Amino acid sequence: RGRKFDPPANMGQAGSTQVASKGREGPAPADTAGAEAKLKGGCPVMRKKGQEADAPLDAKNNMPATPNQAPAPGQTRKLPTDRVESTIPQADGSTKWVYPSPQMFYNALVRKGKASGEEEAHMEAVVAIHNNMNERTWRQILDWERAHKGTCDCPTLARFVGRPDDLSVEAWLRYALTGQVPFDRHDWFVNRCGKEVRYVIDYYDVPTGRDRIPELQDEVSVQSIELNVRPALDSVEAAQDRAARALRTAAADAQKRLQQALRPEPPAPSAAAMAGMRARCKEHMAAVDGCEGDEACAQAHMGLLLCLATESGLCKPQADKVRSLLDAQAPGVDAAREETQECLARFAAQARAGSATPGGESQ
Repeated sequence: RGRKFDPPANMGQAGSTQVASKGREGPAPADTAGAEAKLKGGCPVMRKKGQEADAPLDAKNNMPATPNQAPAPGQTRKLPTDRVESTIPQADGSTKWVYPSPQMFYNALVRKGKASGEEEAHMEAVVAIHNNMNERTWRQILDWERAHKGTCDCPTLARFVGRPDDLSVEAWLRYALTGQVPFDRHDWFVNRCGKEVRYVIDYYDVPTGRDRIPELQDEVSVQSIELNVRPALDSVEAAQDRAARALRTAAADAQKRLQQALRPEPPAPSAAAMAGMRARCKEHMAAVDGCEGDEACAQAHMGLLLCLATESGLCKPQADKVRSLLDAQAPGVDAAREETQECLARFAAQARAGSATPGGESQ
């Protein structure tokens, strides 16, 4: 279905091996494209009827009950065996889920016949993306669970399963309307203080080419994967949750459009003002012209965008919002950046219109 790398959720139980709580150990390749394009199969999936496991499985994650940290037959590169502890509590509430080591992930690929020597080099990048996607998924689940904070303020993750071959109803509808198909699907079962609630997560490709190897809580480095997280329609309560969110979103959008309609149109910027902006942002322009590599160019373009937005005056609030989200590594950077770009586009259109009207300064 496109992408050949399965993100979450290949997690194990806490305490089963050494845990590196501060992140991955050792160097990781700078290019995540190879990792995402070549690897698939490291995540637990539902076995087809009659299919037997080749080792005893843990019912909570559909993975081998005893973690395999031994090098695979024919493996040519030593892979790290350290594991990173997640922020996701297990159902008992006293332990956290622990992510697989690069060696464990590679062994899972070998077990499914989906590994080759070439892919050994990408394991650390793959595991970093895998872990980051899990953390982002859990944060979105917690956002849904806030609606039930009055009855349960400490939801936990009981179990999960991958269902890459099963399209959800919402995924079918999206496919019918847009032609987009998720490259993976997972079902996460949340323990809401004694009540089990199922969440459906669809993972979609977003062509950006601007990915970097993420830290665990990083919200900005992996932009090529879109998550669609929502409670499964298994109960009236879940349907009410989804309807309430849809209404809140619609109300917020309507309020935003009304504010934009009532906002007075600022005067068109003069040619002198535009020239001043370019002069004050000339270092950022030079950085864009001279950048090499995806990461450096992405940073250079972001710097130029924020400089121009700030100097325009009109778009400074949007630029300040992007900066604050980047500093906090908080979600919403992509949307804030798009708002900034749209604001600058309006600013440029005003400048062109001003220069074309009688009495306007030519540029």
